[in-house]
Amino acid sequence: MKMLYVYAAGILAASVATAGVIGARAGAAKCHAQHARDAAAAYTQMIKIQGNIHEKVLRTATDDIRRILREKYTIAD
Repeated sequence: MKMLYVYAAGILAASVATAGVIGARAGAAKCHAQHARDAAAAYTQMIKIQGNIHEKVLRTATDDIRRILREKYTIAD
């Protein structure tokens, strides 16, 4: 009868250890998934910012750039 208690305690301990390992792996998987979502959102935001910058650059003609530089950096009398 004593061996039955030893086996039951062993099975219980193994079950608790297995549940702990499974829970840790599930938590790590959720963490990795959240990090991937955050990284994708940051990359998307960066692409939008770059698109806005490129749009402004492409809309500015060479003559306009020359005019702006001439106004800002000429020697005033």
